[in-house]
Amino acid sequence: MQVYVQEVRKTLSLALPMIIGQLASMAMAITDAAMVGRGVGTDALASLTFALNFVHIPYISLWGLVSACGILIAQAHGGRHYQHMALVLRHGMALSAGVATVLIGAMLLFYRVLDRLPWIPYLNQQPEVVKMAGGYLHFYSMGFIIYLMAGCFKAACESQNRPWTPLLVLGGAITLNVFLNWVFI
Repeated sequence: MQVYVQEVRKTLSLALPMIIGQLASMAMAITDAAMVGRGVGTDALASLTFALNFVHIPYISLWGLVSACGILIAQAHGGRHYQHMALVLRHGMALSAGVATVLIGAMLLFYRVLDRLPWIPYLNQQPEVVKMAGGYLHFYSMGFIIYLMAGCFKAACESQNRPWTPLLVLGGAITLNVFLNWVFI
């Protein structure tokens, strides 16, 4: 029974900050939506959410790239192959930057033709909302590099049983996000 309690305690000490981190990630999107809706208006909020539908598809798809980095670092950490951990992190960062750069180019092209795509009217959005969504697509696509590289660092920290570091960084990012939203909105 004591072994069971120790394992549950270890699991919770790793899982709790990761759970809080996932909730904090959602908090960033919620604060963006709340501040845009309150500060700019409903058309801007509709445009933001319309654009995020297109941005989340590659975000979620590329999370697999980042999670593979975490798995490889965890294996190297378990085997005490510390040089290999650094190599995996460097390669993960380089791959993330390369993939993000290609994705930014694709999203910028998509941004330029968004309002002319033949299937967009089937989504029943007002033309003003679609036109404004392009600006949000442009803005959010620039975040792909930061998102993927930060994800590599987060995966590296969590795979070494240090989940609080990325959580603290995310807390700072949320605070900065709220401040910058307040400044620019």
